[in-house]
Amino acid sequence: MKRKRFCRICAVCVLALTVLLTAGCSSKKSEEKKTTAEETAVPAAALTEEMEEDQVLLDESGLKITANRMFYDEAYGKGVQLTFENHSGKILIFDCKSIFVNGFAEVEDTFAELLNKDETKQVNVYLDTMELEAYGIDEIGEVGFRFDFYTPQTYEKYLTPDVIGFQTSAYADMPEEMKFAGKVLYEDENVTLGAIYTAKSDIYQNALTLYVENHTDREMMLVCRNVSVNGKDIGQHMVTQVQGQKVMLSHQVLSENTLAAAEIETVEDIHLSFEIYSGPEATPLGETDDMQAEIQ
Repeated sequence: MKRKRFCRICAVCVLALTVLLTAGCSSKKSEEKKTTAEETAVPAAALTEEMEEDQVLLDESGLKITANRMFYDEAYGKGVQLTFENHSGKILIFDCKSIFVNGFAEVEDTFAELLNKDETKQVNVYLDTMELEAYGIDEIGEVGFRFDFYTPQTYEKYLTPDVIGFQTSAYADMPEEMKFAGKVLYEDENVTLGAIYTAKSDIYQNALTLYVENHTDREMMLVCRNVSVNGKDIGQHMVTQVQGQKVMLSHQVLSENTLAAAEIETVEDIHLSFEIYSGPEATPLGETDDMQAEIQ
């Protein structure tokens, strides 16, 4: 499973488990956690995009999400400050399932926040600059969010709105598609796939980067039940989910412990194959051929 999305799932579980402790708390904690991004010196040309401040992205069924501003953080790059308001009369988890940049790129940095009744919370969403550069995105012209809202005790869905978001001053000049630098390893009417292994980069170490282009209108799930490195099955499973008509770069880390257990010191070749499913009901779409990832 993708590392960042696995972390988001863990965070949701922790939020649900701690709901009884947080139910009686006021929103002062969220006020204490307000970031100091506005105090961060912005390097020249670091944030060239402009957006209309305090845009209401969602105002429905007692839930409100406002995009306050864009900011620049020296460690993580560009980001968006959002304000969440919960006037639904219920304790709810605001679960961000997907973030889209410039219409085509689905980034892995998702998150979840628990809000008590009548609580307001400010959240900084980081759009990792180095990650966006891998998509060929220098300027952010459009940001979209897909949320689910549900109760933590029962996981009952409260609201599932359409994608919400905003545009910036760079919208007119934003790229419409990604130019993948690697080799296409598999392609059919539903999906285009590529895979590149990088021993070390500025972002990841021992990372298998999977390029997925979803040609369908529905969410797609790709399941890899085995990864073979240097002819050895290392016992690593991978699950990647991509929304309809989107592109994703999914970074799957091969841990040093996993490679050491297989007595692999240097990765010379990687083979993998995927089962492809469509929609929440996981309708089978087929299987890929055996693919050999590129080695950088």
